[in-house]
This record gives sequence, C-alpha cells and structure tokens, in this order.
Amino acid sequence: MTFSDQALDQLFRHARTHNAWQPKPVNDAALQELVDMRGSARRWL
Repeated sequence: MTFSDQALDQLFRHARTHNAWQPKPVNDAALQELVDMRGSARRWL
C-alpha cells in the first residue's frame, strides 16, 4: 500500500497532538472496535 503526499502530510508531517478531551463518554462498542483493530494483523494505530 502506498500513501499520497496529502495523506502523509496529514498523518505525519502536519499532524499535531490532541491536547484536550471532550466531555463526552465513549461507548463500549467504540472501545472494542479500537481494541479489535489494534490486535489485527494490519495495525492502523
């Protein structure tokens, strides 16, 4: 898989760390989806 320069800019070159949390709960299904993606053979996070 190759990434365009625009994607690389967004992900690595111009990315900034998030510095604040929103006062919204995260549901268990969303957390489980992240855990599943993290444990898959193709790691995105």
